[in-house]
Amino acid sequence: MAAALKPWTWPRKVKLAIPSGAGAVAFALQSIAGFDVIDLSTWEFSLITAGGVTGAFFAVWLPLAWQRKEAQQVQTLEQQVEDLNKESEVNARNLMYDYLNQFFQLNEFSQKLAGAPEDRRRGYEHSVKERAVKAAATCANDVRDLRVSFFHVDGPSKLAVSCHSDSPRGALKDLIKGTKHADYIFDAIRNNKGAFEENLRSPKSAVRWPAKQRDFQTLAFCPVRTEQATYGVLMIDAPNAGDLKREHYAMLSVVAQHAAAGLALCDGNLGGAQATI
Repeated sequence: MAAALKPWTWPRKVKLAIPSGAGAVAFALQSIAGFDVIDLSTWEFSLITAGGVTGAFFAVWLPLAWQRKEAQQVQTLEQQVEDLNKESEVNARNLMYDYLNQFFQLNEFSQKLAGAPEDRRRGYEHSVKERAVKAAATCANDVRDLRVSFFHVDGPSKLAVSCHSDSPRGALKDLIKGTKHADYIFDAIRNNKGAFEENLRSPKSAVRWPAKQRDFQTLAFCPVRTEQATYGVLMIDAPNAGDLKREHYAMLSVVAQHAAAGLALCDGNLGGAQATI
């Protein structure tokens, strides 16, 4: 009974039928009375008039009630959108703060290496790689199940995983020349170019990573090298196509450049020959 007194809870067909039906009945009865087709007593005329008033009431009041209800719903949705936008802004600021924090730690570590005697710099290569992996992970920590891998040059035909982030998907395998995806990455490093692939399933994807050997659909990688030496490649990947964006690749490239500077300080290769790959 209480629900019947709340028109905005009625089914839409009922909402449309009541004012239309009441108005039609009232109009028909008033038309009959106006043309004197039948002889109406006072109470019959009053009943007809009441029907017309009721029809007019429903025809005006119900649409106003619907408008108020719809206005409330629109206001609620607008508030929800505003809250989501605020949450997105907060998440973006936190993401950038975490990234800059790890990036500055990598940069600060490199500065300390630069101020240390050359013979004390050696042996810190792995520390530089670990800091680079952490910084790379924070540049895309809004991506679920992200994985970061640092491949170091292990001879002219092999890139070996020397450091990686904790991931439920484990670590990537080493890259050996002779496969399309490995050859592509070797060529990219040789030409000092990185790559961003939003969807490895796309026919336009340049990285032909075999489906049986991967558990990811999007990746970005950047060479870790200076003008004098090549140290490897820093890569991030994610399970689903579209998880990584171009801005993630841009931040990764900055991390890779600073990682290369730190590794150059570690091995003292500031003017030596470039590694052959």
